[in-house]
Amino acid sequence: MRIRLLLNRLGYFKYTIHNLIAHPLMEILHLIGLTKYGNVIHDMTLPISEKEVNHGQENNSITN
Repeated sequence: MRIRLLLNRLGYFKYTIHNLIAHPLMEILHLIGLTKYGNVIHDMTLPISEKEVNHGQENNSITN
């Protein structure tokens, strides 16, 4: 959750870490059979949507 809140503060660049780090890492983990962990990293680096911010419905993918 903290990572997602931090990413939201980056403004225009809030998807940079998600796109440049999470997507390639997710693909590498998938190729070596660790798809579940790739998905967790992917979801952790998504900035919080306006709907989640307004309703306090932040999902924590690690516990799901």
